[in-house]
Amino acid sequence: MIDRKFSKKSTSKNSIKLEHLSSKKIINKAKAVKEEPKYNCIHLKLGCNMIYSKKDLIKHLEIDCEYFRSNASFKMYSNLPKLDKSQRMKLSGLIINKAHSLETESIENEYFQHLVENQSVKELAKYDSNQLKSISSKRFSFVKDVANMESILLGQTPLKQNSTFILFCVIVKNKTSRNYLAFRNKFHQIEVRDMLNIDEQYKLLNGHTDVISEIKFYQTVKTEMSILITSSFDKTVRVWNINNDFKQIHTINFESWVMSAIYLHDKYKTDEDLIVCCGGFYKQYPIKVYLLSGEFLYQIDIQENCLPIILNYIHDEDFAKTFIFCGTDGDLPIVQMYDLHSKEIVRIFKAQAAITSLTIHTISSANSTLLYTDFAGYVRLVDVSTGKLLGELKTGNVCLDLTMLDDDNYIVCGDKENNFKIYIKSKNRLSRSYEKIHSKAVLNIMKYTHPHYGFCLFSIGADKKLKIFNK
Repeated sequence: MIDRKFSKKSTSKNSIKLEHLSSKKIINKAKAVKEEPKYNCIHLKLGCNMIYSKKDLIKHLEIDCEYFRSNASFKMYSNLPKLDKSQRMKLSGLIINKAHSLETESIENEYFQHLVENQSVKELAKYDSNQLKSISSKRFSFVKDVANMESILLGQTPLKQNSTFILFCVIVKNKTSRNYLAFRNKFHQIEVRDMLNIDEQYKLLNGHTDVISEIKFYQTVKTEMSILITSSFDKTVRVWNINNDFKQIHTINFESWVMSAIYLHDKYKTDEDLIVCCGGFYKQYPIKVYLLSGEFLYQIDIQENCLPIILNYIHDEDFAKTFIFCGTDGDLPIVQMYDLHSKEIVRIFKAQAAITSLTIHTISSANSTLLYTDFAGYVRLVDVSTGKLLGELKTGNVCLDLTMLDDDNYIVCGDKENNFKIYIKSKNRLSRSYEKIHSKAVLNIMKYTHPHYGFCLFSIGADKKLKIFNK
């Protein structure tokens, strides 16, 4: 439905409100005004059967709240056989331009939704609209279920549901790219699959002896490697060199179970490749910083009585500093921001429940947004440089994971009610919902460009199904 604040009511004296009239009364009223020299949107609402002058129809085209809300308006394109192709295109252009002037979001607009749902993309392309293309690009269609996923390990606690799998691309020796999927299984192994043969196992990585809590992919700066980093409740973080046939090259001993680990390059001070870890058996267990080789450097003491469970970071070019973001559990749900080198806490961002996802969207050094979700279903957007809350939306369900679409204007959230939903980032509003895509909760959702299917969303549910959707 169109938001009323973006609609403008018709100012024409001849505009007839049809919302509460029966079809018979509408037709009678249309007949009564048919011969009037000045008329407007009633002809559009009733379709071509009431049109006696194509020229006047285009000339006096008027779009208002009643037009968009009228169910009859959805029949307009199918009921214009008397208009030739050029007139149909012109009429469409006027509608689109008027809609744009009213600041209506095309993807939220009932009229445009109808066009997308009832006509092909090729047909829509005839009507000259970037907005229509934008809509079609936000729609995802089911492609396939990935086979042989029975051994996948799902989240062991509500706090770590969104760490099930990772998708990544590696440039091999002959300068071609290879695309992989990696996921943890119930035997404490990492199973790797080639995207070109995604239903079959490619590699099996052994080493962990307890539950794997996270899998992450990075391109290192100093050592110029493609690596996987795996965290585990066996108190270790393991580093795997993808360029060397996925060989394990380093083991970091954290001395307590590891909830999250990230790689970063210390570009402002030591020029070293670092691993930063969090977790622990008890609250306020410190964040620890290591060299990529596993050598311990120092720790950052947690300033609040909470348990850190998820990490991320950002490089601030303006201040030549690196900041660590730490999401916590449900007893004291917050996101803490620490200076990597001074070890001091910089800011605290509040949440309603345990943090389930922590993402940083950076346009420039002065324009970075922290996005985080919690177990209460809230998604918050915060300006990193000022700490100002930019937006907050309540998804209505437990939000377990989020990702940004390719144009970064849309947020995709997976939830406990088996859905994923697309929200407009700038307006904090629901754009499209894909209901019951899994038979159980959507635990993990990622975007990726598949070599065959193009831009896709991959989702894993508590039903142990890995599904692929493309645009």
